[in-house]
Amino acid sequence: MKSLCLLTRRAGTTREAFRDYYETQHCRLGMKYFPFAKYLRNHVVAASVDIDFDCVSEFYFDAGRGGADLMATSVGDILRADERKFMDQSLIRPAVAEESILAGPPRDVAAPGAQRQLLMLDPAVGATDEVFFAALRDWGLALGAAPGVMRVSLDRTTPFAPGAAGFRWRAMLSLWLAPGAAPVPIPAPPLTLALGVALLVDACESPPGFIPGAVRPRIELTTRGVVVMSRKAFVQRIGALAATLVLAVPALGQETANVELKAGYVDPASGVKVEEIVVMPEQDMQAVRLAVPRSGEPIEEMVVTAKRRSGEPVLQLKPHEFVRDYDNDYYGLVIYLGKNESLPLRLYMDAAQQRPGPITP
Repeated sequence: MKSLCLLTRRAGTTREAFRDYYETQHCRLGMKYFPFAKYLRNHVVAASVDIDFDCVSEFYFDAGRGGADLMATSVGDILRADERKFMDQSLIRPAVAEESILAGPPRDVAAPGAQRQLLMLDPAVGATDEVFFAALRDWGLALGAAPGVMRVSLDRTTPFAPGAAGFRWRAMLSLWLAPGAAPVPIPAPPLTLALGVALLVDACESPPGFIPGAVRPRIELTTRGVVVMSRKAFVQRIGALAATLVLAVPALGQETANVELKAGYVDPASGVKVEEIVVMPEQDMQAVRLAVPRSGEPIEEMVVTAKRRSGEPVLQLKPHEFVRDYDNDYYGLVIYLGKNESLPLRLYMDAAQQRPGPITP
């Protein structure tokens, strides 16, 4: 099951502030309570005409696991209270959607920085649904042949609440742009199609089961391994790095054994668990989600090292994510590695009152 929703920023705020709150706060809250199979926020960058919304969100659920019932519980109260902080709730306009891929590879997790062109369309006056969708398919395939388009998808929509507060259009045609590709010039559509608006959007997707981190650590690739450290630690040690060219791993308050890259693996010493490993073929990487137990003083710093099995460098394509408020019992750590990597990881953790010193990884 899939649904779409037009979302609008609260009056008196900016589109940038809306996006920042959505990506760093609200989407994480939603993922905590809702069983999304996929979750995308398409933030508007440009529009062909004036519009009264700032984002087109897409929610995917496995069969029998929709979220509508949850909104009638205390979860709905929590989500609505948070919406009021950055949205105009009177302009929330959802729709049921039926998605199909017209051209290109199957859907995967959208890479950071991905852009799409969303075309919102209705049948022209007198056009039947059959004629409308046949013409829309042909036009989508024609647009998809343009340089820089890697995928074309089509959503047939049915509003949850028809009328002024309902989703406005009968269909959404999406052109997925290749990395670095320029937007495709959109010509006038066939006479059986009425184009409402053409949008350029930034596609922000949360991989299934993951909560985006509010803290994005800095990553240093050294001659001895890949080291993940917090921004605080990076600032403290950048001088030493420049002087020695080899970054020492801090002797932090707690250390794990080698954590194997196997879903369900639990480090017997620290309780760190590999909760899930999601392979993302289009990005040629895998996302490893770790749950780190909360105990004692809050963790202020976390360092991860990876021993290579050969002399080749370990590469990562996306910043790792440390989530301080993962849930009541755990911190969260998401590590992005090449999809074929199987090297074990070692974690070092430090509480606020401890003063780490250097050791050799």
